[in-house]
Amino acid sequence: MLKGTSLVSVLAISDLLYSAQIIYSFNYQTIPLLIVASLWYLLMTTVLSYFQNKLERRYGRGFDTATRLVRRPKRRKAS
Repeated sequence: MLKGTSLVSVLAISDLLYSAQIIYSFNYQTIPLLIVASLWYLLMTTVLSYFQNKLERRYGRGFDTATRLVRRPKRRKAS
């Protein structure tokens, strides 16, 4: 989902990194602003990955339950 942000910068729509570049060009505090931008990306990636994982589990159940419902023949105990 966030990989599109690099494509957005090509389309001249501002993204988080571009906004950070504009701000640090005025106040010359490059490293702190890049750290803040990377923390925002980390936060967004973590939140979106969590919801994507939940969504994949929800829609992946149909395939998992079909394989679980297949009955295996019972083994006889050796006497």
